[in-house]
Amino acid sequence: MNSPKRKFLKRRKAHPDQAGLIRRGFALGSDMIMILIISFVIYAGGSEIIGWMGGEPGIFSRIIHAKKEDKSVIVTFSVGKPGEETEEGTSEGTHLTYLTILEEQLSPQEYEKAREMEMHELEYAYYEELEAGREKREIISLEEGRFSLLQEFIVGYLYFVLLFRFGGRTIGKLIFGLKVIDLKGKKHLGWYQSFERTHGYAASALFSTLGYWQVLWDAEGLTMHDKIAGTTVVRVRGRAKLPKMR
Repeated sequence: MNSPKRKFLKRRKAHPDQAGLIRRGFALGSDMIMILIISFVIYAGGSEIIGWMGGEPGIFSRIIHAKKEDKSVIVTFSVGKPGEETEEGTSEGTHLTYLTILEEQLSPQEYEKAREMEMHELEYAYYEELEAGREKREIISLEEGRFSLLQEFIVGYLYFVLLFRFGGRTIGKLIFGLKVIDLKGKKHLGWYQSFERTHGYAASALFSTLGYWQVLWDAEGLTMHDKIAGTTVVRVRGRAKLPKMR
């Protein structure tokens, strides 16, 4: 007799139109780009106000001025002048900026050697090249702590909470034809439920984004933040159907 095959993982979708990992990933990536753009616009707008009050040009003014002088613009999280010892001068952002400047001035072989150097070694070995490169570029430094606070905890939370609450569709989900719905059939997500799902992203990001990949083995195809908020993501075909009350 042939023994029946065992099903080690019996999957049952939480909703018949439930979206898969790849489409959801692209939608979330698009949302991250939108949040980055919005955060930069707000940060730069704030710098214009502060600069106007202090008689200094803000970020937008510096970009416009650089374009008028035919300079390229580099935006980084921290930049110190070559040779200066500052807290910002030891950051990865400054190191990458130095390499960007040197890439156009060094031969491919020399540039490969430069890539292996620490930041202080670059400052010592290529001081003149870095100085010359800075004259041709407008290097705009963003305060990493303030920008991260704005991006992750202000713009990010407001973006997701408001769009989940009013329509269940972020810009990324709108582009890829997705929508967040309540598993119990409520017509709209509540305020606290929208906050739960947004805050749940942090939980899903732990341990190498394990909570996002959970859709691949979860019995109902749900992520960790779906389970926290009692939601799922569906593909919108015309009008998204809501599941029946359990």
